[in-house]
Amino acid sequence: MALRCSNNHENTNGAFFCNICGEPLESAQNGQARICQQCGAPNTLEVDVCAECGQPLPANRPPAHVAAASLVVIADGTVYPIDDQNEVVVGRSDPTSQSYPDVDLTPHNAEREGVSRVHLRIRAMNGRYLVEDQQSVNKTFLNRQRLNPFEPKALKHGDELRLGHLILRFELRGM
Repeated sequence: MALRCSNNHENTNGAFFCNICGEPLESAQNGQARICQQCGAPNTLEVDVCAECGQPLPANRPPAHVAAASLVVIADGTVYPIDDQNEVVVGRSDPTSQSYPDVDLTPHNAEREGVSRVHLRIRAMNGRYLVEDQQSVNKTFLNRQRLNPFEPKALKHGDELRLGHLILRFELRGM
């Protein structure tokens, strides 16, 4: 049975976001995923083959400890806790320009992947988290929708953030 978004677009089983409009699908609501080792795409727990590239998925593993809020690098599972700060800058370090973001994605080939020195900002406000593109060169996408610079958007558990070509997932503990 194919999954459908609220706009009635048909999607592959295991997809987290609509392939046409980018809307989060109901299958993404539990926030647990099996990550494809071939392409890095998140897939729902009930599928054994990646919805994006068709490769077999790794066996389920218990989730690692995740802080109250964190960013997870999809390609390798690295977790960056962000819950103990009111505001977090995400980007890549550059000693020449004295740029040292709170979440430094340099170890993930950030420059090659198109991550700006100061790519985006995440703020905690009244129990919610907001993401804001900082006029990055290669843009920020939230669930495959391009963000306008300096316009905050609410984050939910399981949201996908793409910085250039580097994909992160926003996670909240207990979700």
